Amino acid sequence: MSSSTALRALSGYRRLFRARKKLFVGDIRALTESRFAIRAEFDKNRTVSGPPEHIEGLLTMIDEAGKSALVLFYHVHAGVQYKGSTT
Repeated sequence: MSSSTALRALSGYRRLFRARKKLFVGDIRALTESRFAIRAEFDKNRTVSGPPEHIEGLLTMIDEAGKSALVLFYHVHAGVQYKGSTT
């Protein structure tokens, strides 16, 4: 794995951890389970090798998962604010 690929993977790992903290704020069980799940997936693919297309596909999945978590956060957060408004 090239250093730029490793940096992208590490950056994605950090983004996923930040996104889960926003998404599951206050839910200790969800925070713990998501931490284990993210770590397990990264450990499973730690020594992956193969065609560049396969590695690029894994990196794309990291990016999409992070984006999806943030989209969920903002939609749920907006829904809670809307439901709690009195207007």
